[in-house]
Amino acid sequence: MDRRDFSKGLLLSGVAAPMILQPSPSHSFIANNDKGHQGEGGVDQSLARIQLQIGTSIIVLTYLIMLLGNSPFGYNLGSPVKRFSANRADTSNVPILGDLTRQTLASQFRNAPVVATMYLINTMLILVPLAASMQRPKKTLLTHRDYEYEVPGRPKPLSLSTPIIGESFRRSDAIGTARQRNSELLILIKPHLAMEGS
Repeated sequence: MDRRDFSKGLLLSGVAAPMILQPSPSHSFIANNDKGHQGEGGVDQSLARIQLQIGTSIIVLTYLIMLLGNSPFGYNLGSPVKRFSANRADTSNVPILGDLTRQTLASQFRNAPVVATMYLINTMLILVPLAASMQRPKKTLLTHRDYEYEVPGRPKPLSLSTPIIGESFRRSDAIGTARQRNSELLILIKPHLAMEGS
């Protein structure tokens, strides 16, 4: 092989390598999900399964069940959901900036009443309302430790054995509460950064 052809090949491969090695948009998205990226209003966000750290155990949730009325509703949490950093400044009172950034949960749910108690059974999070009049939410947020999770859509009817669930949560300790403002629900699992004293 001619030395000039060999050198020319090396030079061309050096020019092309950055384009070849640059991740495609889908690979870039996957990498961002691992490390987080700038989402709404410049807030770090990623996609992740909802995890609770209870003592020394890490529990990956499979269901969020709401005992509303005579039948349970809920979410299948088998897929990743949007996850945001809960450690962010409250800019809700700052003109213009407050409209561009994601509000803190404390500012969103200030003065929102506690409407339910939360229990954990294996990998299922159970919401037990404090009043029979609690309505099914249109948007559900959950916060635990440094993270805020946004569960998409409305909870759907579930075919689960309510008496078994009921008996189980009677033997369990509450691990949090839920607040509701209009059709939005905020689940607070201890410990969390969202609201003091909750």
